[in-house]
Amino acid sequence: VRLATVRGPDAEWLTVAAHDGAAMALAPDPAGGFISGGDDGRLVRIRRDGAVQELARFGSKWVEHVAAHGDGGGRGVIACAVGRAVHVFDAAGAKLKELAHPSTVCGLALDAKGKRIAAAHYNGASLWYVAAKTDTPRLFVWKGSHTGIVINPDGDSVVTSMQENALHGWRLSDGQHMRMSGYP
Repeated sequence: VRLATVRGPDAEWLTVAAHDGAAMALAPDPAGGFISGGDDGRLVRIRRDGAVQELARFGSKWVEHVAAHGDGGGRGVIACAVGRAVHVFDAAGAKLKELAHPSTVCGLALDAKGKRIAAAHYNGASLWYVAAKTDTPRLFVWKGSHTGIVINPDGDSVVTSMQENALHGWRLSDGQHMRMSGYP
């Protein structure tokens, strides 16, 4: 990972060996710096000074997607996708829970308040509440391979990108869905 400190017209570059292999995903860290997942099976925190802290190790499984949200006051949430599971951590890196999905998670997003996690997977998407005492997702079903996901900043809809050159979305208030074809 290459970090740059920009001061005026000049930049100072720092090279950080965050993973033993490829960095698969990168997200802003609620504590400053970045959260990264790699093909070495590690979820790490990369601080602004280049220090690397391992938050979790998942053996030979790739950490393909990461998402993070913070409130600026030391509270926040970090999530990573490893195969069919989404692992959820607090801002300090302590594991909170693991959320199981019907197939490999191919996209991950947190809402604007960091209270909900959305995951894209084969045949749809799942929406979870981070602080729920019982982990039951709200499922959004649409046949096909959903490869990415976003939550509207207002929190009123979820949209997935699909391998089939389409976008598919759901309005959260009533579950009404929409489809947009022809987006390679």
